[in-house]
Amino acid sequence: PRRRWDVAIEADLFEEIARIYGYDRLPTSLPKDDGTAGELTATQKLRRQVRTIAEGAGLTEIITYALTTPEKAVEFTAQPSN
Repeated sequence: PRRRWDVAIEADLFEEIARIYGYDRLPTSLPKDDGTAGELTATQKLRRQVRTIAEGAGLTEIITYALTTPEKAVEFTAQPSN
């Protein structure tokens, strides 16, 4: 419905049906496989190492919002967005 701005994708509709039906009435089961442990990519490992070293040196990571145009911001990014 148009009045439901929060229902945007198919998953939202399924969630709404489950909510109305009742989450406690849905069947549950455990996975059959033990699964495998995930692993970090080389880039993720490197970022964690750099972060750990920087934190050990007393540095703190912050995120700020620059007051600039998207065109100017591209000049400062390692990978320009399309």
